[in-house]
Amino acid sequence: MMKYLLCAFLLLWGFYLSAQNVEPYFLAIVEAEPSDGAFNDTIDTYWSNTMALDKDTTLIAARQRTQYASALYEYYQNHRGTSTGEKAALHQLFILLRMEAYEEIQSVFTTNNFSANLWIASYPLYKRAVLKTSTDSRVALNERLTNFLENTSDKTIAAFITHQLELQIGDAAPAIPPTDLYDRALDTKGKVVLIDFWATWCLPCLKNMPEMRAIYEEFSENDDFVFLAVSRDDDPEQLQQYLQQHDLPWMHIRDGLRIGGELAYEFRVQEIPKHIIIDQKGIVRYNSSVEDNRELLLATIRKLLE
Repeated sequence: MMKYLLCAFLLLWGFYLSAQNVEPYFLAIVEAEPSDGAFNDTIDTYWSNTMALDKDTTLIAARQRTQYASALYEYYQNHRGTSTGEKAALHQLFILLRMEAYEEIQSVFTTNNFSANLWIASYPLYKRAVLKTSTDSRVALNERLTNFLENTSDKTIAAFITHQLELQIGDAAPAIPPTDLYDRALDTKGKVVLIDFWATWCLPCLKNMPEMRAIYEEFSENDDFVFLAVSRDDDPEQLQQYLQQHDLPWMHIRDGLRIGGELAYEFRVQEIPKHIIIDQKGIVRYNSSVEDNRELLLATIRKLLE
C-alpha cells in the first residue's frame, strides 16, 4: 500500500507540473468497485479535465471542478480501506489544491480518519494548505502537528509527525557523526556547535556564504567552537568542486537527498538553509526554523562561549 501511495503521489505531482489540456466532457459518477482499469481511466479523466479548466474562471467551470472533487470524496466514503478509495481521496485533495480550496483541504484532512499510508501521502497537501492560510504559518503548522501527535493512536503517524515537528530550544540534539567529509575527526563533545544545512543548488544558501565565512572567522580560533556544514548535495563531485573553488575551511558532511539524508532527517530539516546551535551539553539553543534571526544566532554563540 505504501509503495502504491508513494507512486501515486509522485505521478500526481508529475501531472501537476506537466499536464496537457484535454477537452472536458460530462462527469460520470463511479458507483461500483472498478475493474479492468475503469477506475484509473476515470481518475485520469477527472484530473485531465481539472487541468483543462485550470484557467477557466467561469462559474460553470468552478461547479464542474467542485463536482469532480465531490465525486471522488463520495467514492472514498463508500470505499474506505481499499486502495481505490485512498487513491480517490488523494486525487480529491490534489484537485482542491488546484482550486486553491485550502480551507476545504484542511477540513477533509482533519475530519477523516485516514489510514497511516494515506495520512502520510496526503500530508504535503495539508501542509501547503496550512501555510497558505495561516499568518504565522510555521507556528500554526507546528501547533496543529502537536495536536495531531497528542490525539493519534497510530504509531506510524506518530513517528512521522515527530520528525515533522521542529526541534525546540531545550531539546536534546541528535547525534553527530564522528568524522567529516575528509575523514577528519569531528570532536563535538563539550563544545558549541553551529550546523549549517545547505546545498550547492540552493541559491539562498550560496548567498549566505559570505556571512557564514564571517561567523567562522570570528570564532575559528576558539577551541570550544565547531562549525559544521551539512550538504544536501547528491553529487559528491559537484560538492567537492564547489568546496575547492571557494575555500570553505570549516568541517563538512555530505548528507544528500538520495544517500539517506540521515542527519537531516534526525534534525528534522524541511527546508534549507537551516541553522542549528548546540551547546556544550548537547542541547539545542538556536533553530532558524523556529526563529530566523542572525543577530540572535551570533548572540547565542557568544553567550555560550563566555
